[in-house]
Amino acid sequence: MQDDSGHFPAVDFNEAEWREDARAVEGSCRALGVPAALEIRRSGRGACAWVFLAGKVTAPRLASYHGHACHGVTPGAVPGPRPRA
Repeated sequence: MQDDSGHFPAVDFNEAEWREDARAVEGSCRALGVPAALEIRRSGRGACAWVFLAGKVTAPRLASYHGHACHGVTPGAVPGPRPRA
């Protein structure tokens, strides 16, 4: 990525609540009409959500959209990382 942009951003889930978080992102994408796919790790201890965009989006813009979309669509979601226990 020479210009810090891409068509297929991925969201990585590794924490204890990875199933819940992955389903929330998948639900948000579905509600917004954004194609996405979940990939469960072979180990069964994490996942990755691939989001498929029609055009290139820069990383800072994508982060801003993600925060606003999740906050408005995903019940209980708050922008930023999940607090660690």
